[in-house]
Amino acid sequence: MGVNIPLVIADKPGFLVLAPGRVSSKGELAIYVPGHHNIECVERSLGSAFGGTIGLRCQQCFTTMTKFYVQDRFPETPKWLRYHAPEHLLIFTHIEKAAGTSFTNFLGQVYGRHLGLRYGDWGTPIVQTPLEEMTATTAHELYAFASHDRWGVHNRFGAAATPDVRSEIARKNIIYVTIVRDPLERFYSGYRYIQSAELNPRHKLVKTLSFADFVRLELAAAPGRKTLNLMCEMVTGKPNVCFEQAAESLEQNYALAAPVSKSIELINEMGILLGWPETAEYSIQNKTEVKPKATTKEMEDARNTGLFEEDIRLFEFIDRAGLLKGRASSK
Repeated sequence: MGVNIPLVIADKPGFLVLAPGRVSSKGELAIYVPGHHNIECVERSLGSAFGGTIGLRCQQCFTTMTKFYVQDRFPETPKWLRYHAPEHLLIFTHIEKAAGTSFTNFLGQVYGRHLGLRYGDWGTPIVQTPLEEMTATTAHELYAFASHDRWGVHNRFGAAATPDVRSEIARKNIIYVTIVRDPLERFYSGYRYIQSAELNPRHKLVKTLSFADFVRLELAAAPGRKTLNLMCEMVTGKPNVCFEQAAESLEQNYALAAPVSKSIELINEMGILLGWPETAEYSIQNKTEVKPKATTKEMEDARNTGLFEEDIRLFEFIDRAGLLKGRASSK
C-alpha cells in the first residue's frame, strides 16, 4: 500500500502551497501539481530536495510528467571518475527539447560534483561565479560542463581572471558533443511546453493557440530571418547561419554529434574517446506519458514555411551519418 503525504512546494516565485503527494509501495513519489501543468517552480523546489524520478501529476488533466532531478544528487565518488584524464574538458551543447536533460543526468552520474551546469541564473556550485571570473581551482576541478550556451562557451572560462586561470583552461583538451532532434518535433515540443508552463513568459499568449496559429505567430515575428534554426546557431555560436556553416562547425569543432535515437551509440563512442571501462545505463527520462501530437498536415504546413529549412538539413545530415565524428578538440 502507498502512503499519502502533504508537501509544501513553490507554486509561484515567493509563494508556498500545500500539495498532496503519495509514496507508492515501491518508494515512488508522485506529487499532484496545483494548476494546469504548473511545474517550473515545482521543479526548482523539489530538485534540491529529492533524487531519482519524481512523477508530477497535474490536478486538472491528471497527466503524469516524469522528471529526473540532478541538482544535488550526483554521486560523491562516481565509479568512473578515477579514469578521467585531467587534460580533458567535456562540454555538452544542450539544445532545448532534444533529450538533453537525460543526457545531462547521465553526465552527472559519471562526473559527480565535477560536472558544471549553468541554466539561466542557476548553476551547480562549481560554476556559480560568472564564467569569466572562474578561479584556478574551478578550472582545475571542472571535468565536464553542460548548458544551453552555444559553441564557444569555453572561451568565456576565466576570460576576466588571472593568467594562471587562463593558462589552466588553455591546457585543456576541449571536447564538444551534442544531440539533435527533428526540428519540427522539437518545435512542436516547445509549443506544447509553453502551453503547459504557466510561468513561461509566453504562456498567456500561446496557451489558447492552435499549433497552426503558433507557427503563423512565429512566421510573423521572423520575416526573412533564420531565427528558428536554433540547432545551426547552437553548434556555430552565431545567429542566422546556414546549414553549410553548421556542418563545417560540427566537423571542425565537435568530437561527436548524434540524433536522439542514437544517444546510446554517442555514449559508447564517448567511452572509447575518454577511456571509460564500461557503459552506464541510459534512458530518456524527461518525457510525459500522454503526449498530444500534431497532425501530418500541421507538420507539413510548418515545414513548408521554410522557417526550419537550415535545421532540417542539419538534422538530416547528422541522422544519415547516425553518429557524426568530428575533430576531438576545439581550442
